[in-house]
Amino acid sequence: MVSGALDDTKADDAIARLVAEAGGGRDHLTVHLTNVAGSVGAALALHDVIRQLAVPVHVVGTGMLGTAGAIVMKAGAEGHRRLLPSGRIHLRQPDEPSTPDLELEQAAKEVAFLRDRAEEVLGTPLHPPRMLGAHDAVALGIADPSPVE
Repeated sequence: MVSGALDDTKADDAIARLVAEAGGGRDHLTVHLTNVAGSVGAALALHDVIRQLAVPVHVVGTGMLGTAGAIVMKAGAEGHRRLLPSGRIHLRQPDEPSTPDLELEQAAKEVAFLRDRAEEVLGTPLHPPRMLGAHDAVALGIADPSPVE
C-alpha cells in the first residue's frame, strides 16, 4: 500500500518491500495506491524498479492520484493496472526539482527533465493540467479496463 504524499523515503520503503517480496516465489505482487501525489522523481524511481522486477506487479488505484500516482500506476503489468470507477487522476507538470538545493538554472533543467520523463512514461503531455476519470485513464493507456464497474 502506498498512500499520501510520495517522497523519497516512502518510495525507498516501497522499493525495498517489493524487491524483498519479488524473491519470495509469488506469481505476482499487488500495489494499492490511495490518494498518491507528491514527488515525480520518487515516482519515477519506483516506476523503474517495478518495471525491472521478474514478477508482474498489479496496481490498483483509488481516490485521487496525482501525476506521481499515475506514473506508478503505469508501471504495473499490462492488463493489471486498475483505477477503480470512482478514482481520479490529476495530471500536471512537476513544479519542483527532486533535489531542493540546486542553483536556479540547474533546478529548471531538473524540472524539465522530470516533466519530459513523466510525459514519456505516461504517453501524454502534462500541460494543460487536467483531471481524468477511470475511462479517460484507460483511453490514455495509464490504466486498463476494469471488470469492477
